[in-house]
Amino acid sequence: MNFGVIGPGKMGQLFIRDFIKCGAKLTYIKASTVKKTKKIVKKYQKEGLLDNNSIKSVDSLVISSKTNTHYKYINRFYKKKKLLIEKPFFFCKNKSYDWHLKKARLFLKFNKSINLNLSNYLLGDIYKKQKNLINKKNKKFFFSFHTGGDCKYKLIILDLMPHFFSIIQRLTPCDHIKIISRTISKHSCDLIIKIDNYTCYIDLKENQKKRRLSFGFSDFIISRQQILYKNNIKNFLYNRKYNLKIKTPNPLTNFISNYHDKNELTILGKKFIFRNFRLTLKAYF
Repeated sequence: MNFGVIGPGKMGQLFIRDFIKCGAKLTYIKASTVKKTKKIVKKYQKEGLLDNNSIKSVDSLVISSKTNTHYKYINRFYKKKKLLIEKPFFFCKNKSYDWHLKKARLFLKFNKSINLNLSNYLLGDIYKKQKNLINKKNKKFFFSFHTGGDCKYKLIILDLMPHFFSIIQRLTPCDHIKIISRTISKHSCDLIIKIDNYTCYIDLKENQKKRRLSFGFSDFIISRQQILYKNNIKNFLYNRKYNLKIKTPNPLTNFISNYHDKNELTILGKKFIFRNFRLTLKAYF
């Protein structure tokens, strides 16, 4: 599979690394300026990972540029290429909630595949599979995500809430949502949201030196470190205590294998992606 990347920054270069590991071939890179594009193309050509920089040869295109450019690139390529988009899906500052949903329906309805990088849904699946951990009577769910990102004020919601919803969508249908409270500062956002029968307490922070992701019902809260680094002694004992059976496949491996097997890139499904986008917009507007 030939792939290209628009926005070869930190996330874009992670996509390049992982796609190449999965056996895909890099054939196109575009940065925010001509100068930056020439520099990064030269870097990958020197490493022998890129020959001709041509969009024509691309089967699947990764869009990991700044959020305010997503719409432009999706609109340009959704009828021509299979797309993998770094969350959030897209956002245009001066457009309404309804406009965003209308455009999302249009993009997702077209027969070319669009997928969104919502890989934390795997954490929701892992949590759900653990035996005797979720007390169905427990109605309080906690989510804390601190990152080194540079989004500010309400943009933090667009950046981090897709992660929250990708997890909670695997635990409840998310048919009903009500924003109870929302407190926003320059680098943090605290929300209390009612989703179906659950009250969710959400703590989001960016520009943080110490990063963390933890989530769960109040009787069992788990962190990403406890899942991803389960081989160290401390977490081995933790996993044994709670009888955790954890497997975390690489979503990109599935992405590549699905392309070769079925020529179809949708992993999560269009309904999941649309609902995640709608819920994120609800939290923002």
